[in-house]
Amino acid sequence: NDENSSTTENADLNNIKDSFKRYLSLASGRMKYSVKSDSASYYYILGRHQIMDEGRYGQAEASYRKALDFDPDFLICQAVLGRLTLDDAERVEIYQNVEIERGSLPPDEEELLGVYHDFVQYTNRRESGDTTARVFIQEALVAAEEVFRNIIHKYPEEPWVKGEYVEFLNSNHGPGTALDSLASLT
Repeated sequence: NDENSSTTENADLNNIKDSFKRYLSLASGRMKYSVKSDSASYYYILGRHQIMDEGRYGQAEASYRKALDFDPDFLICQAVLGRLTLDDAERVEIYQNVEIERGSLPPDEEELLGVYHDFVQYTNRRESGDTTARVFIQEALVAAEEVFRNIIHKYPEEPWVKGEYVEFLNSNHGPGTALDSLASLT
């Protein structure tokens, strides 16, 4: 069994490496993130793949943490981790750190950061029992739709941003609109 498990893990690793290479090879239609380390970028992209393509939230969280080991100032990664962590104190700390650094990124990246940051704020509100959390997330979803629409038209080869955009459409307008847009975006 250990041999079969090792073979499966190696095949999974090779698939991930191939996905990463394909992702990087389409760089012309991809957003450039403000990251100081290729390893941080690799683990961030791996986390996106794990969560968006495979639904493996725990593994994605571990990948985001690894990315931040290589570049602790990678704000987008911090905010995405803030959306995942179950540790309330850590989430509040991430929110506060990102809040301090807001405005330091290129405009497109700053827009994405704003959306992710709003979702961290929503989770903090919800977990603290704040009665305005529901209204806040409804407004954040409307804003997210606009931001992601602009980003995906500017960077059409961003598969996970595209996926999140369709999720926002579904939340805001229902499955008909989401499926219509999915058909035209793919």
